[in-house]
Amino acid sequence: MLVKHFVLIIIAMLSSICIVQASSNLTDVSFGKVNKFGFLSSDAKMAVVNSDGEVVRNWTSKDEYEVIALEDGEYSLIEIKDTRNTTASIKFSVKDGHVYIDDEQVDKVVIRDNYAYLFNVIDINWYLIIGIALMLLAIILGVFKGKSKDKNDTSN
Repeated sequence: MLVKHFVLIIIAMLSSICIVQASSNLTDVSFGKVNKFGFLSSDAKMAVVNSDGEVVRNWTSKDEYEVIALEDGEYSLIEIKDTRNTTASIKFSVKDGHVYIDDEQVDKVVIRDNYAYLFNVIDINWYLIIGIALMLLAIILGVFKGKSKDKNDTSN
């Protein structure tokens, strides 16, 4: 009976050692979606996918980073659907407790809302073009108004 308890204690100790070793290979990785102003945005459908194409976890973004414990390996952060019905993704890797994007160590994995920024730059350019056109129109009208005033002054 004493031997049976001793064997059970050894098995329990070995299993707890295995559990500790398995959990020590995990790295906490922070994920987020950032808008054009650099703030975390909410309501984006996000997913982390491993190199085999299996979804590790999916969630809806909030105004805070999502933290997921991942094993060493290759992954992708995917924005499944945003307000413009487009998708975006970024590949990253986890190795020895660190996160890398394109072999550069990073603190967080973030998808930036570059599409909205691009559209806003185009909008600003349109305002600039319209502004220049209005200034040219004002100059042209001023020139013609000045010429008609000169004609009226010479006839008197």
